[in-house]
Amino acid sequence: MTTLILRRRDADAPSPDEAAGVVASLPAAALVHRSDRMLLVNVADDAQVEVLCGRLRGWVVSRQETTRIQVPDARLRVRTDGE
Repeated sequence: MTTLILRRRDADAPSPDEAAGVVASLPAAALVHRSDRMLLVNVADDAQVEVLCGRLRGWVVSRQETTRIQVPDARLRVRTDGE
């Protein structure tokens, strides 16, 4: 599963409603979140990415990069007599 960020860059590009309709028409794509200029979409494979790029002229399609950062566990622990 790949998460994509779709950004509307041109005023004459399809509206966010039309773009959401294109996403809904794809069998292996799901709209996660939308705003007035951006959509967050999950797709199953790279073929769906190519379809979105072809159908949504005026929209920038980019992959969401996520980096996990290790955070130390700073929770307080109650000691028992044995420790």
